[in-house]
Amino acid sequence: MPSAAGLHVTALAARSTPVVAAAARRGVVLDDLSAYGRDSTGFVFGFGAIDPALLDEGMAIFGAVLRET
Repeated sequence: MPSAAGLHVTALAARSTPVVAAAARRGVVLDDLSAYGRDSTGFVFGFGAIDPALLDEGMAIFGAVLRET
């Protein structure tokens, strides 16, 4: 989904709950979009107050979780 500004980015996906749980077990915390009362399935990524060097690592872990789940 488009993001003009802010500290959160939303991504739509076919499935989210198992991915969110698996990512959390590996230290990457993100929200299930359905937690915000949306009918859409996907993720909410928060990236405020995070060392920018950790963003690449976190996204690599998230990508691995997506491929494995």
